[in-house]
Amino acid sequence: YQEAKKIVIQFDRLIYQTKNLHSSKKNITIGYVLPALINFLDALIEKLLMTYPEYNFQMKEYSSIKDFSALLQNRELDIAFLYPPILNPSVDFKVIYKEEVMAVLPENHHLAKRELIDMADLANEPIIAHPKEIAPELYDRLISACLEAGFYPNIVREATPQQARVR
Repeated sequence: YQEAKKIVIQFDRLIYQTKNLHSSKKNITIGYVLPALINFLDALIEKLLMTYPEYNFQMKEYSSIKDFSALLQNRELDIAFLYPPILNPSVDFKVIYKEEVMAVLPENHHLAKRELIDMADLANEPIIAHPKEIAPELYDRLISACLEAGFYPNIVREATPQQARVR
């Protein structure tokens, strides 16, 4: 009788542990930069929450994309939404969203009335850019685009977040 009672207690404990194991949500940690959240990530997370209720999605915002590669490789992040490229060969990336580059100008600026502006039109204009140390690849792309248009950009200030660059 005592042995049977121990087996029943162990069986009850096993059932309890199994139920808790299956009822606890699995965590997925998502890293992102603010533009991803603004442009598409908020709607994506809402859809994921409805589609996969068994998962707990933890969100972590980063202001610098330079740390993502190590965070992904060390499995501190399961997925990240950031500006490409990721220069780490052990981390896979795929472009899922493209945003347009825009020039923000004062209303009375001579280029403000145009619907499209060529990069070459900005050759003599002051440019406010994001800091190179936050996203070196993105900063280098700005420099490259200007050089391809035939000029070196006149970067007068670096600012973050992106809303601070619009004044």
